[in-house]
Amino acid sequence: MTNSKEAKTEGEMEKVRDYLIDSKKNIERLKKGKKPRRKLRFLISEHKFLFTVISILVIVSPFIPLMLPGRPPIIKPPNFESVEVTVNLIEDNFTDQNGYPVYEKTVSNTSSELIILSSLTNSLLLQAGYLPSSEEVLDKISIILEILSNGSFRKIENLQENLTLTSQIIGIYALIQSYYALEDTNRTFNFNVIEEVYSNLIYHYYSVQHQMFIQPYSNSSYLIDQALGLWLLTTYQLLFQQDYCYYMCASDYIQPILNSINIRLVNASTNEIYSEYNLTSSEASQTASALDLMYLAVGLSRAEKLRFDHYYFFYSSYYIHQRVISNFIDEEWLVHETDRTDDLLILKNQAYFSLISYLMNLENVGSEVVNATALHYLFGDGFYENLTDKEITIESCLYGLMIFSSQEWAPIENLREYVEEPIHSSFAGLIWSILATIFMVYTVNRRTKRKKI
Repeated sequence: MTNSKEAKTEGEMEKVRDYLIDSKKNIERLKKGKKPRRKLRFLISEHKFLFTVISILVIVSPFIPLMLPGRPPIIKPPNFESVEVTVNLIEDNFTDQNGYPVYEKTVSNTSSELIILSSLTNSLLLQAGYLPSSEEVLDKISIILEILSNGSFRKIENLQENLTLTSQIIGIYALIQSYYALEDTNRTFNFNVIEEVYSNLIYHYYSVQHQMFIQPYSNSSYLIDQALGLWLLTTYQLLFQQDYCYYMCASDYIQPILNSINIRLVNASTNEIYSEYNLTSSEASQTASALDLMYLAVGLSRAEKLRFDHYYFFYSSYYIHQRVISNFIDEEWLVHETDRTDDLLILKNQAYFSLISYLMNLENVGSEVVNATALHYLFGDGFYENLTDKEITIESCLYGLMIFSSQEWAPIENLREYVEEPIHSSFAGLIWSILATIFMVYTVNRRTKRKKI
């Protein structure tokens, strides 16, 4: 008992001696160096674990926001700065006090064609994310409705006079894009407007006798109108998933138009494609231009997308597109008007070739055209109309903006035009045969098991 008490006392004395030794060491540490450093060393030695934790937090703290979920960074589309300055250029130099696009900053020098181009381009820009959904932008888009009268596009200076067939078709396409751009805004318009102008176009311009789109009282039909009409007919079906508009069935016109182009505007023996057909002499003339073939390529691509194995034409859309590249595109990816050696380098051709290439999922080609446009046509705040005169106009600025917006807009349009491939009848029959076989095997196995039992 005595020994245990002595051991306990000895242990307590040992603790006291350790405490005094530690106290002496702490006093010696405090005496060394300057006062702030003495305190810091003392704190570090006495709280090593806490100091380690604090040090780790200090090192890691700059990276903590990166590890926490937050808003994704705002990524501006490519060429955003160029689009912005060109939009401002149009606003400052080519827009009147009423908001109309004008050729010069004077009173009443706009046109219906310019309004259509402005509405189309601004619709693409808004859908592609280049423009805010502001009232000013919505005004520029919805102004297309002001040149509509009784289901047709009319001249703004005389609403009793219709635009040409080509302008009517482009106008309807611009109207469709305006419809999507204004969707879910206070400027949206009724879909019946599209149905009315679409059906009126077929009723007034499609000739049942010649099975082609023809301008009234004209003695000729043109490839550009057939190609644009084909593009419009197929796009309408792809977007709105309806074949009929009022009493008219779009499918009734597509193959006849293709047949008419095959017979009247294509020479299969010489592999030549023409732009004009004289209805009186029954002769084709004028080799198809770059723009003719571009429209034909996109029209065929939409027909192939709609019903790949249903429509027949001599050439595929990709063949026509490649023909444009071979005959009209030079090594710098500039689009020529008649052949790749001429001096007719118009930005309009560059714009539609970019737009159509992206719609046909030929992104590499579209990218080359965009880069060539930025390199050769973009100057200062605007775009040259052509590379001969090098004049900046409102039309050239709008076409330049169309080019820059096509890369982001085309995937949106293609998604809207998506058509699920129907299951082929033989494939469907195979599936049902497999299911029936599985069911029969399962039934036989159950009966066999029951007999064994």
